[in-house]
Amino acid sequence: MHLEGGEQARMVTEQATTIYTCPDGTPFPVVWPEPENEQHGWRWDHLHVPLPLTPLAQRFSDSKRQGFDQAMDAMGAPAGPARVFANGFTYIRQQPFADDPTMREHMRARDLARRMDRIGALWEEQYRPEVEALTHALRSYAGLSLRALVERLEQLHAIDRRLGELHMLVMGPTQPGYLRLVEFCGPLYGAEAEQVAAELARGMPNRSLDSAQGLWDLSREAAARPAVAAVFRDAPVAELAARIPTVAGGATWWTLFQDYLDVFGLRTESFTELVLPSWQEQPRFPLLTIRAYLATPEESSPEALHAVSARVRERRQAEVEDRLAGDPERLARFRAILPVAQQRTVLIEDHNFYIDQQGPASLRLVLLAMGGALARQGSLVAAEDIFYVTEEEIRKAAAVPETDLRLIAAARRTERERWLHVIPPAFIGNGTVETNPFTRGFLGPDEGSEPEPGAVGGVAASPGVRRGRARLILTLEEAEKLEPGDILVTYATAPPWTPLFAVAGAVVTDAGGMLSHCAVVAREYGIPAVTGTRTATRRIPDGALITVDGTRGLVRVEA
Repeated sequence: MHLEGGEQARMVTEQATTIYTCPDGTPFPVVWPEPENEQHGWRWDHLHVPLPLTPLAQRFSDSKRQGFDQAMDAMGAPAGPARVFANGFTYIRQQPFADDPTMREHMRARDLARRMDRIGALWEEQYRPEVEALTHALRSYAGLSLRALVERLEQLHAIDRRLGELHMLVMGPTQPGYLRLVEFCGPLYGAEAEQVAAELARGMPNRSLDSAQGLWDLSREAAARPAVAAVFRDAPVAELAARIPTVAGGATWWTLFQDYLDVFGLRTESFTELVLPSWQEQPRFPLLTIRAYLATPEESSPEALHAVSARVRERRQAEVEDRLAGDPERLARFRAILPVAQQRTVLIEDHNFYIDQQGPASLRLVLLAMGGALARQGSLVAAEDIFYVTEEEIRKAAAVPETDLRLIAAARRTERERWLHVIPPAFIGNGTVETNPFTRGFLGPDEGSEPEPGAVGGVAASPGVRRGRARLILTLEEAEKLEPGDILVTYATAPPWTPLFAVAGAVVTDAGGMLSHCAVVAREYGIPAVTGTRTATRRIPDGALITVDGTRGLVRVEA
C-alpha cells in the first residue's frame, strides 16, 4: 500500500520533522531518528502497543526488539521487525536481513526441522525454566540500593533482550506448524480450510484459561458467603479491597484471593508499558471480573466454555479422520502434524503469561525500587515518575543526589496524557508498508472494509452471530462497563483481557487477524469475533445496538 491520502497524508516537512494528520485532524509531528527512515512505510502497531509508551518503556522495548532480531536471525527468518516511536506511539515495518536470501532459506528450513515438531518439549524442558529463572532474578534486584540498581541497568537490558529472544524462539516455530495444518486442510475443505484448521486447534489447556477459571472459582466462593457477595453487589469498586475483609467470611475469602494473585497477579494489560500497575499492586480488574462473574450463569464459566470448544475440536478431528480413512498415508500425516499445530494455541497464551506478562511486571518492580530511592532523595515526586525520565537522567541523579527531575517528569507525563486521547495516523513514512501472510495472520489487513452499506468489515475470526449493546473499552480501567452479553469493542486484546470473554457476547477489534490473541480466545470461548476492522473504535458508538457476524466478518450498527 502506498501511503497517500486521508489519514496518511503528509502536510508539511521542515528539517527532520514531518507533520502528519490524525483521523480527527490533530497534527501529528514525527521527528525521524534517522533521515532515511522517512523513506520507508511504517504502520501503527495497535495490536501489541495501542497506547503511547513512556520514555523508559520505549528504551526497554528497544532491548526486547533486539532480542526478537537475534532469534529471527538464528532461525533464518527472511526479515526482522524494525521500529520507530512517534509521540510515544509504536510504528513497525518488516526489515529484511542483509545476507544471501538463498542461504537464509536453507537456515530457516534447517532450523524448523530442529524446532517445529519439538516446540512443546523445548518450551517445557528448556525455555520456560529459563524464563522463570530470569523473571525471578529480576524480582530479586528490587531490594538493592540505588547505586547497586543503577550499576545493574545493563544487566536489566540483557535480561529483557533474552526474554525477547525466547519469545520469538517459542512463537516463531509455531506459526509454520499451524500453517502446515491449514495447507493440509486445503484439498479437503477448499475455502473453509482456515476455519477448519482453527477448529482443529481449539479447546486446548493454557494458562489464560487457568487464570480466568481461577477468578470464576473465586466468584463462586464469594457467592457462598452472602456478606461477601453483598459487598461485591453494592460497594463501589474502589472500596472492595477495604470492605471485603471486614464482613463475615470476608477475611477467609480475601486470603483465597491473595493466593490467586500470588500465582496469576504478575500481569498488566500491556506487553511493553511499564507504568501500568500489576494485578498484585492494583487488583481492581480481577475484582471487577469476579463481580461480573457473580452475575454470569454457570454455563458461561471459562471451564464450561472450554469444554464446549474441546468437543468442537474432537468432532472436527473425527470428521477429518473419517474423510481420510481410505488413505492410510495421509491419515498418518494428519495425525503427525495436528499436535504440532495445536501447540500454537497453548503456547500463544503460555508464553505470554510467563514472558510478556511476568517479564515486564517483574522489571517494573525493580524500576519502582529505583524510582522510590530517587523520590526519597527528592529527585522525583513519586516512584512512578521514573518511567518518565531517561536512563541518562537516572544515572545523573544517582551520582548527584541534588539533581531535580521533578519538572521534567511532570512535563513528559502531561505530554503523554495528551496523546492518550488521540488516535494516531495508521501509517507514516513515504514508502510502501510491506506485508506477508505471517504478519497479516497476526496484525490483520492494512485497510478496513465496508462489505455492505453502513457495515464495518473485518476478519471473520470466530464464527457465529450475536446482537447486543456495544461497549467501547480501550483499557482495562474501563472494564466495569461490560455486562453479561455486551459486545466488547476495543483496539485489540491481550491475555489479561481473557476473563472478559466469559462475560462478552462477542468481540470486535481494530487490529488482529485469524491468529491474533482475540481470534484464538474468541474461538476458545465459542463467541463471535470480527478482528482487523481498522475503524471499529471510531465508527461504533459506545452503547449502540449492533449485530456481530463472525462468520462473514461484518458488524452492523443498528441504533
